[in-house]
Amino acid sequence: MEIVTITEARRRLRGALSSSQKEIETVSPETAVGRITAKDMTSAHPYPPYRKSPFDGYAICSHEQKTYDVVATIGAGIVYDGRILPGQAVRLMTGCAVPDDCDTVIPQEYTIRQANRIEVTESISPGSNVIPIGEECQEGAVIIPKGTKLTAGAVSAAVGMGNVTFPVFAKTKILFLTSGRELVLPGQHRHDGQIYNSNAYLFRPLLEAQGATVTFYHVSDAPERLDTETEKVRALSRDADLIVSTGGVSVGLYDTMPQIYERIGSARLYNRITMRPGSASYGGVIQRDKGKQTIVLGLSGNPSAAFNAFELLALPIV
Repeated sequence: MEIVTITEARRRLRGALSSSQKEIETVSPETAVGRITAKDMTSAHPYPPYRKSPFDGYAICSHEQKTYDVVATIGAGIVYDGRILPGQAVRLMTGCAVPDDCDTVIPQEYTIRQANRIEVTESISPGSNVIPIGEECQEGAVIIPKGTKLTAGAVSAAVGMGNVTFPVFAKTKILFLTSGRELVLPGQHRHDGQIYNSNAYLFRPLLEAQGATVTFYHVSDAPERLDTETEKVRALSRDADLIVSTGGVSVGLYDTMPQIYERIGSARLYNRITMRPGSASYGGVIQRDKGKQTIVLGLSGNPSAAFNAFELLALPIV
C-alpha cells in the first residue's frame, strides 16, 4: 500500500492528465454559456466598426458658423451617405454612424432649433464627440483567452465583436459509481443493515454543475457479481474522461473497486492519502487509443470524507 500526501496525489494526477488529448467542438452562442473555450477568441472586426456618435445631436463639418440648416434626421442603424456641405447639419441619435463628410457632433442640448435650422449656443472644438473606429477593440485582438469558462457576459461580448460560433472543449464525460450492498436508492425497500444511497444525490449534481455529462451506475460488493460488474464498468467507461466512485476503496474483504479498476486497465497512481477523514482513496489512469486517457478517482464511501477528497482532487480535474 502506498500512502501519499494530497499534494503528491494532485501532482501525479496532473502529470497523468497533462498528456491527455481533449476533443474540440464548435457550438452556437445559444449553447455556449458554461462551456470552456478551446482557443483564444478574437474580435472579428474593430469596435466600434464605424465612426459613432456618443449621444443625440447634430453632425457637422468643422467650421466657424453658428447656424446650420438641418438636411436629414437619422436613427441608429441608418447611414446617411449624401453630401454634407458647409452650413448644413444632420440630426442623429445616440450610436448613429457619423456621415463621412462630418467630423464633429454638437450635443442636442447645445443648440436651439427652429423649424429646420439650429443655432449653436456653446463653443465646440472641431473634431469633438466622434468615437473613432476601433476605439474599444481592434480587429484580431484577443477578447476571451483559451481556457475561459464562458459566462453570459463573455458570450455577449464575443457576439458583439462579430463571433457567430464558439470553439469549446467537448463536455467532460464522467462515469460516477457508488459501491456497496448496504446502499439502497429512494423508493427501494431498506432492511436492517442498509442505508439510503445519499452519495448518489450529492456528487452527481456537483459534477453536472461543472458542465459534465454524467453516467451513474451502482456496483454491489457481492463476490458472485464481481465479473459481471467489472464488465459493466468496462463498457460504461470506454468513452469516459474521468471515473469517480465512492466506497469500496478501504481494506475490507469486500472493498473491490481497486480490483475492478485494475481489471479494466487502470495503472495505479496511489491507493491511500494522508487525510482524515478520507484517507481511503484510489488514484489511477487508463491509457486509451489515440492518446486518450481516463483518470480514475476512487473516494471513500463516507459522505464527508468523500466530499473532502472530491473538493481537493476531483474538482481540479473536472
